[in-house]
Amino acid sequence: MSSHEDFLAAVLEHPDDDAPRLIYADWLEEHGESERAEFIRLQVDAARLPEGDPRACDLDSKAEGILAEFETAWLGEWSQRLVRWTFRRGFLDEITILPEVFLRGGEELFRAWPVRRFRFVDRDADEASLLEARAITGSPLCGRIRSLDAPSYVESPWLHFLWIPSHWRGLQELDLREGGGNFLSRLPQFAALFSAPHLKGLQSLSLRCEHNWGPPVEPAFIEHLAAAPFAPHLQSLVLDGLGMTDDALRRLINDPVFAKLERLRLAEARRLSPEMVSAVLGTSRLDSLQDLCIGWECDLTALAAAPRLRELKRLDLWLSNNLVYSRNSWSAFAKGLSPGQLTHLGLAYGILGQESVEELLASPGLSELRGLAVWGGQMVGDQILSHLCQHCSSLTSLDMTRAGVSAYGVGQLASSPLLSRLAHLRFWFDDIWKPTQYAFLGSSHFSPRLKSLELCGWNLGDEGCELLANNRGLCGLTHLNLRSNGVSAAGMKAMLSSPYLKRLTSLGLGSAPSDALQVLADSPGLPRLRQVVIDSRAGDQVIAALRKRFGARLIVDPNI
Repeated sequence: MSSHEDFLAAVLEHPDDDAPRLIYADWLEEHGESERAEFIRLQVDAARLPEGDPRACDLDSKAEGILAEFETAWLGEWSQRLVRWTFRRGFLDEITILPEVFLRGGEELFRAWPVRRFRFVDRDADEASLLEARAITGSPLCGRIRSLDAPSYVESPWLHFLWIPSHWRGLQELDLREGGGNFLSRLPQFAALFSAPHLKGLQSLSLRCEHNWGPPVEPAFIEHLAAAPFAPHLQSLVLDGLGMTDDALRRLINDPVFAKLERLRLAEARRLSPEMVSAVLGTSRLDSLQDLCIGWECDLTALAAAPRLRELKRLDLWLSNNLVYSRNSWSAFAKGLSPGQLTHLGLAYGILGQESVEELLASPGLSELRGLAVWGGQMVGDQILSHLCQHCSSLTSLDMTRAGVSAYGVGQLASSPLLSRLAHLRFWFDDIWKPTQYAFLGSSHFSPRLKSLELCGWNLGDEGCELLANNRGLCGLTHLNLRSNGVSAAGMKAMLSSPYLKRLTSLGLGSAPSDALQVLADSPGLPRLRQVVIDSRAGDQVIAALRKRFGARLIVDPNI
């Protein structure tokens, strides 16, 4: 008769296969661990559904309720040794960990969990240093890492070591990000990285730079990338903020080596000319493309006429030319979509005007929309919310960042069943009348499906925090961002004692007053918190007190 170790070994040996996980769940149920068995089945079922599917949201909510009760027991000592973690398909999947903890206990970790994605931070929550990256690269343990998330405020230390012949043979996903710098001046390092034979298993590559003041992406960079042993296997390629040129992009999209690309992101690609939109969506080489970010000026009419527009499922238009496109342009775009086509649409930099909201959102091409993000806009937010509340039954994620939302739009959402269907909701920096805020926070339409809520810059006050803390419909929240709300000590106490916020794992407070932060530091409330984000101006004494409670789970962000 097979033992617990045998079933777990099958999961570890075949991490991408659902069957060993479900067989293990059956064994667990037969041996009295019904909660763990149900949790595995719920997450496996959710992962099989498309992203944003309402059924997946409900399954995730049920699974999170079980996890909130049992994760400490299931993780054992790892609940204290890890900084942050995420379960997927019933098992620990993504973690943030201290380098010394990984090097000392990584073998034990891999014997217990099929962990896939890693991020390394030090005890102050800063990213891994040059020496730490070197130590990890030199360890045989790194051969078990399948996904590396490696952001950095400045120059990434990982570029110095990933290309060196080492143990990175299992890497399938690589995400390198820099807050600013001369990213592409290090072409020799990138050339070495791309030619490294031990990285031949890469399927996803992300290179992002928030503020790149170095040279743009030229054809030589793409030639090195196309020659990489992993290039034929790439399914996702992100080149955000790198200053792509027309010649470089033509070199990329016309090379058959990239035929498997399903996702291509080119945000902040301001050097590209409008004609490149038709080139990307007109090439016969990118037959598999379903997810595209256009981060440069384009003609919406030409986009609508592009042959492969109708094959996209996700589209982000980050058109950085600060133009509000005409109603006729949006009408042409809407007519270029096939019915039920897009599941996600992102619009940035205020490109949607008031006169075009209905023209766009009423399009049959958006009838199955599950995610909508609107960043910037001159008073379009209320119209968007009004339309969504009346006509959109499929939406599960809504991001309204500086989109001109007023009390009218928020009031409509507060009284709409749409609110009960959302799993993610974000409002940033809107001037909302206090009574409307209170009606929203006290709404009976909130449901446990909602996992993530961001209300930045609302200045909620004590009464707003108390309403939030006492709304039973918010019992499913795991992420809450209250940046720029001036949460007071009284408001903090209300949230810490709330019976409905016990699932919270992430809390953003920004520049909250020192007395409120001290209350958080001194309280055992919200025990699941593993990420707390505050402003660097909080003061050394308060930061030290918070660090004592949260350790590396406290993020002191200088950019808030």
